[in-house]
Amino acid sequence: LLKNDYDHRERLWQNLGIAYEKLGLLDKAEQAFKKAMTENPLYHMPLISLARLSSRRGQEERQVEYLRQAAKYCPICYEPVENLVQLYIKRSQVKKAQILLREFIKRDGIAPPDLAKAKILLNKRKLG
Repeated sequence: LLKNDYDHRERLWQNLGIAYEKLGLLDKAEQAFKKAMTENPLYHMPLISLARLSSRRGQEERQVEYLRQAAKYCPICYEPVENLVQLYIKRSQVKKAQILLREFIKRDGIAPPDLAKAKILLNKRKLG
């Protein structure tokens, strides 16, 4: 199924995991996401997917760990930061959310649209 001559096998496993998840096959999805991580341990997208699965399963601490790891592997990516901020707000950890967003905004190399989204989120009523 997954050819050895393709340079980005982690993306194939990631997409397979998404397909399994959409079919409700969460255990198979988790296996595929973890396989994507073995193909490229620094690829952050499977971590975001594993966080989403953890949320669906009510495993909030695991969700936080996956999102933190994703944010670490891709420090200029907005998606893991946004998800962590939403989770912190849900847990009434507004200060943590503010700090995370402020640190993100200070980083070099963030795409302008992501920077704008982070600033908007920081200035929302719940955080401001």
